[in-house]
Amino acid sequence: MEKDILLRGRDGRKVMWFWGSAFGDYLSSRQLLINNLLPQACALANTSIEKYFKAMKAMYREPVP
Repeated sequence: MEKDILLRGRDGRKVMWFWGSAFGDYLSSRQLLINNLLPQACALANTSIEKYFKAMKAMYREPVP
């Protein structure tokens, strides 16, 4: 049976925080890349990807470290 992913309360806020924070990191990494700061852009892009994965795990109410 598929898990219910309708989130309310604290779970929903956690998912939205991860999505919003990941998007901000993504935009920042793009700006760093445009300004030829490749190592910094890669580090921030990695952080963004991790937050997107954590948001997906939180959507299914799996533990997020």
